Amino acid sequence: RRLLVFLALALLGPLLLRLTGREPATEEKAERIPPGFEEANGADLTRTPGILERGKPDLVFIGDSMLNTRIDERVFEAESGYRSERVSRSSTATAIWYLYLKNIIAPLEVKPKVVVVFFRDRFLTWPTYRTTGIYRAYFESLQLSSEPVLDQVLWNPETAAPVGLRARFAHELRAFYGLTNQPTHAHGKLTDLAFDLTQFGVGKASRRSQMSARFGLDNLRHDLGDDVGTDMAWDSAESPIAFSESANASFLPHMLDLAREHGFTLCFYRVKRRCDVDGTRGDDPELPPYLADLGQFLQERGALLIDESNEPIPAEWYSDGDHIGAAQRPDYTRFFWNRNRPVLEPLLSGESP
Repeated sequence: RRLLVFLALALLGPLLLRLTGREPATEEKAERIPPGFEEANGADLTRTPGILERGKPDLVFIGDSMLNTRIDERVFEAESGYRSERVSRSSTATAIWYLYLKNIIAPLEVKPKVVVVFFRDRFLTWPTYRTTGIYRAYFESLQLSSEPVLDQVLWNPETAAPVGLRARFAHELRAFYGLTNQPTHAHGKLTDLAFDLTQFGVGKASRRSQMSARFGLDNLRHDLGDDVGTDMAWDSAESPIAFSESANASFLPHMLDLAREHGFTLCFYRVKRRCDVDGTRGDDPELPPYLADLGQFLQERGALLIDESNEPIPAEWYSDGDHIGAAQRPDYTRFFWNRNRPVLEPLLSGESP
């Protein structure tokens, strides 16, 4: 009897929470984002479209910390004369970048002429990377009620890097119990209480910003290894070895479809990795053919691939891992524009790619 009671509580308890504590559902699921979240954690569905509509940028940058530690939009505007904005968050990858394009940029009334996506190595065709575990909540906050491409790429058994039965079961269980949009309210209450206890008299949004700055990339040790945490357990599957054009293998073909449908040019920008202590870079020998196939695929579909791997970026510009130090971002931004001006300026001025 005790076992039956336990099972009943385990199975029915979450359903009761779904019925009694559920927040109003909206098409864009904006209620998933706690107050102050967007200031510290990057792009979202409630605030970012308004910023882009008001700013009407000519160019939008998309990416993770590789972008956030490199480009200063105001320096870029001063150097180039073109308006720019950043739609990004650290520790994101292509699944989220696809959602940035689909749910934030594509619906804009005035769309940018160019979207530049910062990436490393094979990340463009690693669809499951940073979609589970601690990354799941933000990933889901960017989704609409129906995301057929996500289902096609992440759950298709022919996908190059399938998520797996356990993750699929967890996904369905969360959907059944309403856990994809249910815990936000309670979670927000708990985190608000924690913030209140850490420093009285400071607003929650300000406190979040302070904490994000304190534990941000600029305060990391500079002797850390490259891409700390990549191999943690919540990063499902492994990076692909060979490039695949399949629409089931990655979000890349779907990103290109969005660019073609909505009239902007996609530029994929591979950042240069930091050199090892002996001055070598130690690139994977199987990476060049992958990049060659990727470049040809993008060129055939009206997109661009720019690889800065052979550029003379000073070693002292780097901070931890592949990130650029805060003091060097203006210099890097100027380098980026001067290096890529011959390619980007014709696109930004309205010429065909």
